[in-house]
Order: sequence, then structure tokens, then C-alpha cells
Amino acid sequence: MGAYRSLVIAFVATTAAAAFAAEPSAGATGPAASAAGTAAADEPGSGANQPVLVETAWDWLPVAGYERESLELALRPGSAAADWSADAEPEVSLAITNGDGVVRITIPATATPQRIQLSGSARDHDPERLGIAFVRPGDGAGLSMDPLGRLHRGRDWAVLVLPRIEAIADRRWAMLLPRPGAHPEPCAIELAPPSGLGDGQPPLAAQIAAAQTVDVQGQAVLIHLAAADRLSGWSQRTWRQSLAWLAADLAARGARRVVLVEPCGPGLIDSQLAPLRRLARDVASAYRVSTVETGSLQDDRYWLVSPGVLGLSLNTDGAAARDRLLAPWRR
Repeated sequence: MGAYRSLVIAFVATTAAAAFAAEPSAGATGPAASAAGTAAADEPGSGANQPVLVETAWDWLPVAGYERESLELALRPGSAAADWSADAEPEVSLAITNGDGVVRITIPATATPQRIQLSGSARDHDPERLGIAFVRPGDGAGLSMDPLGRLHRGRDWAVLVLPRIEAIADRRWAMLLPRPGAHPEPCAIELAPPSGLGDGQPPLAAQIAAAQTVDVQGQAVLIHLAAADRLSGWSQRTWRQSLAWLAADLAARGARRVVLVEPCGPGLIDSQLAPLRRLARDVASAYRVSTVETGSLQDDRYWLVSPGVLGLSLNTDGAAARDRLLAPWRR
């Protein structure tokens, strides 16, 4: 018994160290830690041979945001570029400041751009150019995820943007609307978290990118939400926005029905998964999609890899129990 308790304590300490980030203060968006990237010159010239001592990197680039909500971006320029400018559509008035070695770009709440072009220049160097695409549901073709877990579209960084439907209609009226059918329906398409993801690669971001390669017109789509998303470093707000974007994107591309399979894990990490389940149900309510509850899979016997040792993947019995649970939703 003592050995089992020590294993349990070690397991809890390991998983709790990277627990899902708490809800941030109002107005915060994006990941808990920004991803760095190297700026690419659009037209390399003779200056490209000059050494760049420090790469340009993001201090802050949101993963997702709402339409007509102010967004903040923070770029830490490399040693080559000193003067930076930002350009967007004429109706978007960007505010850009440069201080303490950081370029800060503020996007006003009055209008969210389609794309921003950042340009940095310095003597004896080719200009650095960075593009940021603000991607709406239904317009995500070409999205991909880099090794650091950031979304891109082509050579541009990508920020997911969606309407805040809670502000369009009072949720209290949702009780009067027909709910999606509770009866199971076989789904022709399943979006499972890709295998082999590295540390810091959020499964949900990978699923968003993978979904863009699938024709969902007229199909029912089953989305398996991953317990590993609790370790992604995203805030709860960012995770909810990203899941809402995926639901809205599938609907915009003609999916007939969307079903969310709640993340599951052993009972020991239930407190870490509870926020994910709550947010998934919130998205399901707002976007009129179905959910599959996975509480029956929490039993430790489904996660034992050897006597007294719990794993983070379902064992043979657990996989069989999951298959029975999902059988009505699968073809």
C-alpha cells in the first residue's frame, strides 16, 4: 500500500506541475508562453549575407481573438532591424510603439484586419517582413502547425478570429431553441489528436490544422478532445476560443453535425480535466453541437499499466470500454 501511495503522489506531482492554465483576467488572449520565430525577407539581396546576431521573436502573439475586440501584439526585434512599421487595410487604424526593445502593435476594437504586414529595416541589411493573417471560420485553408505549436497560413503567422456570439444574442433565449439531437448518429469523419506531438504542441491546434484538409460538406464530424491539452500552456479562454473557432469553421464549411467527445483520464487528474469539460459543454451550448460524456472511463482499472501504476493512455480494457461508448457514434 505504501508503494502504491508513493506512486500516486509522484504521478500527481508530475501532472499537476503543468496543469491547465487558470482563467486569465478580462481582455487577456493567447498562449501562456509565446513562440519565437525567425523573420523571413521577401526579397533576399546582398544584405542577406550579413550576420544576424539575434532572431526576431514574438513576446506575445495571441492564438485567437474575437471580432471587434482590441488585440495586442508584442514583437522583440532581432539585432538587424531597428525601425518597424505596420500596415493593414485602410479602415484599420493600427497603433505601433517601440520601447524597451519591444515593438507593440495595438489592433483597435473598431475593426479587426484581414492581414497585417510588419516591416523592419536597418542600415546594411535587407528589410525583415512578417505577415499576420487573421483567419475567420470557413477561411482556414492552408493552416498548419509548426514544431512550437503555433499556427501558420503559408508564410504568415495565423491568429484565429471569430464572432462573439454570446454578445449577439442573450444566452437565456437559447433555452427556447431546439437543441441538437441527443440521439447518437454515426459520424463519417473523426478528428482524433494526431499522434507523436511534441512538448508544447497543443492537440487542439493540430486538429484545427488537420480539419482544413477534410471535406466536411454534408457530413457528421466526431471530434476527440485530448486530455493532453491541459498541458499546452494555453489559458482557458484561449482553449475555448479555439474550440469555438473549430466548431464555427466546420459549420461554415457545411458540416451537418458536430459532436465533441470530452477529454478523459484517470480519476487522479479529474480536477485538471474538469475545466476542459466545462468549456467544451459551454461551446456545445453556444454553437448547438452535441457532446459525448466520458466520465465512465475514469475508473483506474482502465488506466493501470501494471499493479499500482497508472498510465496516461487507456489500457486494453479501457480502449474496449471507449469503443463501446463511442460505437453508436461511429460507422
